[in-house]
Amino acid sequence: MKKIAIAALLIISQITFAQQLTSEELKKDISPLLKKIEVLENNASKQARDIEGLNLKLSTANKQIDSLENKTVANEVAISQTKTDLANKITQSGVVSDGKIKTVSKDLSKNSLYGIIGVLLAILLSGVLFLFWKKRQDIDKSELINKLDNSKKEINKEIESTKSSLNTIEQKLFEEYNKQVAGIEQIFLSISELNKEKYPAAILEQDHSLTLRVADEVTRINTFVNTLDPTKQEAIALKGSVKRIIDNFKANKYEIVDLLGQKYDDRLNIIVVGESIDFNLNSGEEKITKIIKPLVKYNGEQIQAAQVEISIGQ
Repeated sequence: MKKIAIAALLIISQITFAQQLTSEELKKDISPLLKKIEVLENNASKQARDIEGLNLKLSTANKQIDSLENKTVANEVAISQTKTDLANKITQSGVVSDGKIKTVSKDLSKNSLYGIIGVLLAILLSGVLFLFWKKRQDIDKSELINKLDNSKKEINKEIESTKSSLNTIEQKLFEEYNKQVAGIEQIFLSISELNKEKYPAAILEQDHSLTLRVADEVTRINTFVNTLDPTKQEAIALKGSVKRIIDNFKANKYEIVDLLGQKYDDRLNIIVVGESIDFNLNSGEEKITKIIKPLVKYNGEQIQAAQVEISIGQ
């Protein structure tokens, strides 16, 4: 029995020790699980609160949906009533419009007929007026052309008559100037003969008045010659005669200085008897454009101052 008791105690003590070891191990294993359970409980609590918030939102949304449904039903009723009212008004307006359309159609039919007739009459009247205006324009144009042709013929006749008169006058001037040139040449022959017979003292005191008058006349003839067509035979002959006279002047110690076309110079012994504006000249430029009396020299000494007209540039 004692052995049995001891054996039993040993067995009990071993069982007790084994139980103690198992309990500690269980605590170690259970502790993480408890922490996880605590976390899960917290999450569950949070989810419960979220679910509660969502339930509140769903409740509010359901209330809003119910309100919208009520409004929709009310709107449908209002739309139905409005549709009925509009249909009644359209029906009434259609009846009234049909009557007015029929009346307007009748009026338009009459007015359209009158309008078409008016347009046709207007087109016809416009055509008649245009034809009348066109015919009048043709008549006026024809009359104007005839007048222009007659005027042109008259002008041509006057031009031909004027040309004939000018040719006659020019021919007479040629004849007159030729006579004057012949007389001037005869005068110079006489002057040359007289100068040969005079003594030197008498030559120094001779009167130049006749020679100066001849020089004035030669200048006038030369001015006329410059206005002629240089290709004409008469102009060529007259220019040759004027040149011979000027050569005779030189042979008798007289010189007619040609100043035509030269620039005006205050230092020259020139008398300006007239001025004119010439836009072809440079501003301030002065040119001798006409000789009234020539500049004449005898033995290199001036015996007559020139009288000229000048042109001034602007």
